[in-house]
Amino acid sequence: MARGTLNPKKPNSVNRNASALAAPAHVLVDDGATRGPSLEDATGRDDWDADVRRWYDGWRRAPQAQVFTSTDWARLALLAPLVERYFEDPKPTTMAEIRQNEERLGATHTDRLRARIAVANDSTPDAPVLSIAGTEDDSDVLGLL
Repeated sequence: MARGTLNPKKPNSVNRNASALAAPAHVLVDDGATRGPSLEDATGRDDWDADVRRWYDGWRRAPQAQVFTSTDWARLALLAPLVERYFEDPKPTTMAEIRQNEERLGATHTDRLRARIAVANDSTPDAPVLSIAGTEDDSDVLGLL
């Protein structure tokens, strides 16, 4: 290739982010049901702070909990002490670790788009699903596909 020329796109190249642009693999209805083990049952502890209990119970009621397996609940149980530590002494490094783990469980709208999960509420189960271009490869999202 000549010096200074750009690397042109190959005529038959494949969009590696195609899965992020495809229709969702799962459309989950936000039904408000509580799923999974209690924090006490998952961790064997019953002295959790109210903030940690609210955090964990939020996950139990999240629509993506419908597709959680035992390994996803185990991840949340292992993450609970970090969440407890963050509430006691908020530090950016602790939040970064929490955020990274929650991302893999589909915490945010963008995380769910990468995992090809759409959420509809009871009143609009057929709502249109939006997708974004340029998202990362979703192959590292655990337990959601």
